[in-house]
Amino acid sequence: MKWKSKPRPGSSTTRSWPSISVAVAVLSLGGCAADGDRPVASAAKPPPLKIEVALPEPGEADLYLVREGDKLRVGDPENQAFSLFPRPQGAFEFHELPAVLTDPLSAKGWEASQEGFGVILQGGKVVLAMRRLDRVSKDTVSSTSREYELAFGREPNSSIETGFTTYKFWEKDEIRFMLCATQSAESKLVLTVAVGNGKVMDALRMNKTFAARDEATARQQLTQTPAGS
Repeated sequence: MKWKSKPRPGSSTTRSWPSISVAVAVLSLGGCAADGDRPVASAAKPPPLKIEVALPEPGEADLYLVREGDKLRVGDPENQAFSLFPRPQGAFEFHELPAVLTDPLSAKGWEASQEGFGVILQGGKVVLAMRRLDRVSKDTVSSTSREYELAFGREPNSSIETGFTTYKFWEKDEIRFMLCATQSAESKLVLTVAVGNGKVMDALRMNKTFAARDEATARQQLTQTPAGS
C-alpha cells in the first residue's frame, strides 16, 4: 500500500488511508490502491464525495472479514474491528480518510512493516474494513481465497486472474467483498481483502470495472519494467 506520512505534535507519525489501485501498487510496491491517492497530472482533483449509507445491524451482513474464526462485518462497532485486528507494537496509526471521501465518514487504522488494517466508519460503525499482507506466497493467496469461498458457501460473483493480478468479488445486497493479490515490480505478492458498502467501494475503485482497467495498466507497467530495476 502507498502511504503518505506527516508529523503530528504529540505522536510519532500519522499515516493516511491505504490506497487501493493496482496501478499505484505496482509502482509503490504496495497492494491494491485508491484512486483518490493517485497523482493527478495538471487537472484539478474533483471535490470529495459526501456519502451516507444505510448500515445493517451488527452481525447481520452475510459477507465479512475472518480472523481465527471470528468475523468482522459492515455495521459492526469500531471497537470490535480493533479487537479482532489490534494494532501491533510499533505500528503507525492513521485517522485520515481517502481523499475522495469526506464527512460524515471517518477513518482509523494502523500500518506495520508488512501488514496494515483500516476501517472507514459512520457513526462509530464499520462501513468498510480492509486488511493488507505484504510478501505473501501464492499458496497463501490460494488458501485465503478458498477460505472465503467456504465461508460464503459459493464461488465469487466475478473474478479476474492473470499472471500479474488476481481480483475476486463477492456481492450480497449492498455489501461487497474484494480479494486482491498484486505482483509488484520485484515479483512480490501483496494480498488485500476488504469488505464494505458498495457505494463506498465504488468511490475507491474497488469494483470489477475498475479492476479490469487497473489490471491492464499493471500488466503494461510490469512488462515494461526491466528486471532488477
